[in-house]
Amino acid sequence: MAAKEWLFLVRLTVSKFDRTIQKLLSCWGDAMPSDGRISNLFPIHSGAGQGSSVLVSSPFLGSAKVSLASAAIERLPSLNGREKAMLRRYIWAQAEYGLVPVIDIDAVEYAIKLPSPRFMQLFKDTLRFVERNTKYPGVSFMLDGSPQSCSAELATILCLDLGNYTTSDGPIPMGFAGYYLDELFNNRYIERHDGNGSYQVKLLPPGQMALESEDSLGRASTQGFIAMWFSPEMEAPLREGLVKGIEGAGYKAAVVDQNHHHEGTVNDEIIAQIRRSKFVVADFTCDTIDTSAKREFIVRGGVYFEAGYALALGKPVIWTARKNCLDGLHFDTRQFPHILWDEPDELKAALQARIEAFVGRGPLAPP
Repeated sequence: MAAKEWLFLVRLTVSKFDRTIQKLLSCWGDAMPSDGRISNLFPIHSGAGQGSSVLVSSPFLGSAKVSLASAAIERLPSLNGREKAMLRRYIWAQAEYGLVPVIDIDAVEYAIKLPSPRFMQLFKDTLRFVERNTKYPGVSFMLDGSPQSCSAELATILCLDLGNYTTSDGPIPMGFAGYYLDELFNNRYIERHDGNGSYQVKLLPPGQMALESEDSLGRASTQGFIAMWFSPEMEAPLREGLVKGIEGAGYKAAVVDQNHHHEGTVNDEIIAQIRRSKFVVADFTCDTIDTSAKREFIVRGGVYFEAGYALALGKPVIWTARKNCLDGLHFDTRQFPHILWDEPDELKAALQARIEAFVGRGPLAPP
């Protein structure tokens, strides 16, 4: 099919869904014309219409691609520098699971409210970045700030606030990477040579062994851990909602019920299971006491601990709560998008959809 014919068909299909993205399809080529809203987030990108969304690829996402919904695209111009950096990193992290993230407006709002990654997480991600860009054992590669190179992906991994950076501004400043490369070098994980704002980097055997050890902590896991309040009234939501939602998304549900463990070992088992899991589902449903003055909530601190521990390990956390417990959520976590539910079937459907969108469909998914 000729390029002009292809372009006509794409335009015709897209116009049925969303005219706001037609200008992305105004010519044929590897690099399509920049849309101000998208290029504001991805300084270099190529895009193609895909129904009511745009499929975008960019060096700033590494090998990842992302499907941006039109409502999400409209939100991009109002994001500040930090929010753009957090969204880029969130997309990159989702793509690490091997799928094309679908970013709608809810995902944007979720990503920009995430806490900044801690040093250890950035340290590990930088080491994994070095591994991914090492073509052969013992062979080095160059980080020179070129926006077309892997330097752009490292800027995303480390949440670099690019501000109003465009590719015409020249090389990406690489000073931000030196802090993490220094620490990798000090741990003998990499060999590094500096020169005129660039870095020659080589992965060393201790670094490779550290990565293989990290993989044993759940990165390739097929299970999701459930953190929740255990009580008779929560048996149906657990069995018919949380467990079935995880299983429907293609994962095995891991539950540590305190009633079946000795007090001295339950915390050890919880920590071990979280470390083995790919993600954590934290349900903040709690017991309530209605008095003449107000409704009081008996908050379950253990669920907050387990969710916080998972976040510290860099694992995705999916937040849920029964609707009548919304006012009992702590203000530190209320900012996260919770799945609010009334019935187990409602929880199951919403949880499965959220897992597939934020983590990816698992290998155990039913056909």
